[in-house]
Amino acid sequence: MKNFETYTVHCDLIQPLLYMGERGMRVDAEAMAIYSRLLKEENQQFQEQLNTIVGKELNINSPKQMKDYFYVEKGVKPYTDRNTGAATVNAETLIRLGRRGFKEASIIRQMRHNNKMIGSYLEVTLGEDGRLRSLFNPAGAESGRISSSKTIFGEGLNSQTIPGSLRKYLLADKGYILYVLDKAQAENRVVAYIAPEQNMIDAFEREIDVHKRTAGFIFGKPEDEISDEPYSSNLSGSEKSERDIGKQANHALNYGLGYRKFAIRMEISEADAKSIIDRYFSGYPGVRLYQNWVFEQARKTRTLINPFGRAYEFLDRIDSGTYYFIPQSTVADLINRWGLLYIWHERNTDFAGLELLNQVHDSVVYQIPISLGWEEHLRMNSLICQSLNQTLEFRGREFSIPTDVSMGFNLFKEDMIKLKKLTKIAFKEAFNKLINGGTDA
Repeated sequence: MKNFETYTVHCDLIQPLLYMGERGMRVDAEAMAIYSRLLKEENQQFQEQLNTIVGKELNINSPKQMKDYFYVEKGVKPYTDRNTGAATVNAETLIRLGRRGFKEASIIRQMRHNNKMIGSYLEVTLGEDGRLRSLFNPAGAESGRISSSKTIFGEGLNSQTIPGSLRKYLLADKGYILYVLDKAQAENRVVAYIAPEQNMIDAFEREIDVHKRTAGFIFGKPEDEISDEPYSSNLSGSEKSERDIGKQANHALNYGLGYRKFAIRMEISEADAKSIIDRYFSGYPGVRLYQNWVFEQARKTRTLINPFGRAYEFLDRIDSGTYYFIPQSTVADLINRWGLLYIWHERNTDFAGLELLNQVHDSVVYQIPISLGWEEHLRMNSLICQSLNQTLEFRGREFSIPTDVSMGFNLFKEDMIKLKKLTKIAFKEAFNKLINGGTDA
């Protein structure tokens, strides 16, 4: 399959991934413990509300009690697992039940969410030195994405799935600044350019918010009138803003998500989901052409190849699951080759002092000592951005994906300073703002 180069890239990734796993990250363990207690207290209150509605003690962790309550006592026709055919009260089912007016289903969803936050993230086992670690797998996914998990010692977690709200607990080491280099709307851009889809390309090249442009197609209004306010979408049962709807459509519909699953994901009616999908493809007809091309290529050759030459052979049924491969694998290869490996190979020269910490599919995370000064920080970040912004070529088209740089003392998005362009003036101002106004916690 001519994947030898791809194989060697994954071999080369072993060293930087081992380094990141061994280095780990500093965390605010005390604040995590406090938040964990708050969520437990909240769940106690939810349990009381649930018991009042149900009229008895209901164990949300008991599948049998959940099914008996909804499918026997309440007489709901059982929802079944698509793979096994067995009755289930999973997350998707709870959304459906909540839409049907069962308040207790919404309470159970929130309780399960809190339990997930507590068990999977807040009460994670840290190393003896108090650092959070992960085991990174260089051959994690079919698309070339790396994956992460607990270490072989049972410590840590999957550091690539930490919810945004909990990233405030991930801290720079004392005397360092954290940087996140993120490929802006990367998979969308890959689809747009290789489709090609001119309406989407136009939004990217004119630096228009593509999620607002999509929402404009969906809601039939100019993109500059699209609202960010919760509930502004006015869709039945949805708390989301108009922009949120556009964003979710961009993330889901490029990959052929059906209207039923889209309705569940968005917590909207199936009729609204159908309407959104129709308007999406009316606004972006090139995306449908891209999907048709992918399907035909996979059907005829059972193989797809991305711009880096990574080939993947489909041995199972050819369906909408094939749409994801080229965008996801392209971004994975870009981040791994032009980000992680570039930094690692030049770590003793161009990037002396920089410490790699994490890779989250379309971004790379590292820290640099404050003592090196803003000019050295700017130099390093500029070199990495130049590498990440190299031109891609596919099907006779050339394009690049811009890189956003965020800097701060923790990884919470709202606490970081985001720079779309690395000019001396903007970078120096952001650097000094952090040093003088921030807290090197």
